[in-house]
Amino acid sequence: MKKYILPLLFLIACNGTDNNTKSASSGNTQKINLEEGNSCTYSGALDIKTAYSFKSDTEAENALKSIMKHTGLPTNFYIVAADVDNAAAAIHENKRYILYNQRFMEEVMEKTKSKFGSLSILSHEIGHHLSGHTLLEADARPDLELEADRFSGFILAKMGANIDEACRAMEIYGSDKESSTHPSKRTRIAAIVNGWKEALEDNEENTIKEVVSPSTNQGSYVIDVTSEARYITIRNRSLSPEEYKLGNSGTREGHILNKETVIMNLQNGTEVEVLSSINKTYYVKAKTSNGEVLGYIVKSFAGHPTIKQMIKR
Repeated sequence: MKKYILPLLFLIACNGTDNNTKSASSGNTQKINLEEGNSCTYSGALDIKTAYSFKSDTEAENALKSIMKHTGLPTNFYIVAADVDNAAAAIHENKRYILYNQRFMEEVMEKTKSKFGSLSILSHEIGHHLSGHTLLEADARPDLELEADRFSGFILAKMGANIDEACRAMEIYGSDKESSTHPSKRTRIAAIVNGWKEALEDNEENTIKEVVSPSTNQGSYVIDVTSEARYITIRNRSLSPEEYKLGNSGTREGHILNKETVIMNLQNGTEVEVLSSINKTYYVKAKTSNGEVLGYIVKSFAGHPTIKQMIKR
C-alpha cells in the first residue's frame, strides 16, 4: 500500500482549549477521500470510500490539547467530525486528518466511565501520527499498532491515570483474536502497560523536588485557608493548573477528576507535616481523626498561603 494510514480507533471528549489545534474553519461540509491504502478504520476494512466532514466540537479539540501538552510537540493535523462508523485517520490533499463519529465519542465516555478510557484511545492515534506511521509506504503492520499502544500507556501515566484506567478502553474494545492489521487484546494491553511503567520510571528520574528548607521545616504546620469554606482538599496526586480549573468547573469531567483524586477535605486547624514541595503543591502528612493521611495540597488559594506554622505553647 502507498501512504498507508493506520486506523484511528476512537475519539473522546474532554475540557480545555488550544489555539494551535486545527479544525474545520467553518460549518461547511467537506468531502474527504478514504481510499484503500490512504486510510483505514478500526476494523481494518473500509466500508465507505469517502467521508463528509463537519466542524469539530470544542470537546474533541480540547481532548487533543489535553494530550498534546504532555508531548511538547505542535499539533500538525486536523480534527473534524464526520460520518464515519467510529473514527478514521486519513491524508487528504496533503493534509493529515482525524475523523470521528460524535455519537461514538459519547459511547466511549459512557462505557469506560472515565475520561482516561477515551483519552487512551486518542493517545493511541496521536502516537501513530507523531511516530510517523501515517507517512510510511507499507502494508498493515501489527508491530506499529503496538508502538502506538505503548505510546498511549506512556501518555496516560504522565496524565495521572492508574494502570487499570490506562487499559480500560482496550479491555472493552480490543479484539480477543489477532487480525492481519491488529494484535490481540492481550498483546496490546501488555504494550500499554509497558509504556505506562516506563513513564513512571521517567517521572522518578526527572521530577525535581524542591525540598523544604530547614528554616521553613521547623515545627509543625496547620491548615489556614482564608475562604468561606475554611478547608483545603488533599489529593492523591499533584494536579496541573488546567486540572485544578477543571476540578472547580462543576462539569461532569470535573466531577470525574475529583472522584479519582480527592482523598478528603482538611479543615482549618488540621496539623500537617510538610515532606516536600513539588511545583505549586506541598506533599504533606496530615494528622486527622482517622489517622495520618499522605497527599498533596496546593500552596496557595485565592492568593493566600494554605498553611501557617503552628506555635506550640
